[in-house]
Amino acid sequence: MPEAKDHTESSDKARSRGRSETERDDKTMFATVRENSDIGIEESWSANVKRMFDEYQHESLESIRRTRAHFDKLMSDAQAHADARQHLATQALQNAVETANMIGKQAVAHRDLAIHHEWGKHEQVDDPGKK
Repeated sequence: MPEAKDHTESSDKARSRGRSETERDDKTMFATVRENSDIGIEESWSANVKRMFDEYQHESLESIRRTRAHFDKLMSDAQAHADARQHLATQALQNAVETANMIGKQAVAHRDLAIHHEWGKHEQVDDPGKK
């Protein structure tokens, strides 16, 4: 068991040494990149800001597209319902006009019948109660 403990202690030391070497390597790498890079911090910041702006703009444009598609669907559905209502209103108007014409014809027929009875020859019916 003591060997395992020694092994654990040595691996911990290696990890901490590895971590510090990695941190040092990262710092060196970033310093080297900064020194050798054609893009400075201002340019990289501008590029990041532009990318972030483009991403937000893309989300905004997608939202607008979805809203517009939804609105177009609602408008087409409303137009279909409006067409159906217009058809029903036209049909009701036609029925009302036809009914008015039929009533007018019936009134004329009644008038003609009344005039015929008033002025025409017709048999006198004796009232059985008068005798």
